[in-house]
Amino acid sequence: MVVMINFVVWGKHIIYFIAQQEYLTQFLSQVSGTFTIGSDYILPFLGIVITLSFVKQVFNYIFVATGHQNKLLSVNARGLIVGLGI
Repeated sequence: MVVMINFVVWGKHIIYFIAQQEYLTQFLSQVSGTFTIGSDYILPFLGIVITLSFVKQVFNYIFVATGHQNKLLSVNARGLIVGLGI
């Protein structure tokens, strides 16, 4: 949640620092006259993905450490299906 909150608060500044202003939603909307989702709106969702990816990796290590690595394929496949459904 901390990563997501930081991306919400500082998202426009991060995108402007890394890329250019043309990747921000407001600039694209004024130029093209249409609503376009920019990188500054996608960044908070990427914070969620990064956090969930870290949690998944911890559980993968736990499965391997306890000798249940043969169950990893089915667990990861279920996670993929749930992730695609969201």
